[in-house]
Amino acid sequence: MKKKLFVLACGMLVSSYTLFANAAVPYPRHAADTLKTIRIEQPQSVIFTGKEQIITWSCNFNDTVQIDLYKSELFYATIEYRVPSRKGLNSYAWSVPANFPKGGGYRLVIRSISDVDVNGKSNLLTIKSDSKSKRKFIWIAGGLVLAAGLAFLGIQLAKPKTKALPEPPLPEGQ
Repeated sequence: MKKKLFVLACGMLVSSYTLFANAAVPYPRHAADTLKTIRIEQPQSVIFTGKEQIITWSCNFNDTVQIDLYKSELFYATIEYRVPSRKGLNSYAWSVPANFPKGGGYRLVIRSISDVDVNGKSNLLTIKSDSKSKRKFIWIAGGLVLAAGLAFLGIQLAKPKTKALPEPPLPEGQ
């Protein structure tokens, strides 16, 4: 009887050791290595049209990703379809079109091309027009008009000044 109790106690001890040892190690052992993740580094909360916006993200895999723009949680446009992405920090320079619709409620979404369930989302963004660009355009346009006017005036002033020849005298008797 003592022998059976001893074997039973040893068995329980080994079972509890195995149970606690396995509880300390998550299953599967390298789950972090198998789960693909994308994390978008938050761009500025306001993006200006006519400017370049650097989009950065980090991921734990090598793949090609797609960068999309959502508005009010609905797909709006693809910014870039195929962007190479490597383990670690990645970036893409987006030239925001000058005529891009302004407003809030935009969100960047980066997703893996090979596994559409792997994606990362930014916080909400607002797109505004760059008033400095408009002023710059007005100054350039005004400068061009002024330069054209001055060039025309210069041409007019540089023309040789001629006087009309006097009428030839009439023959006598007429």
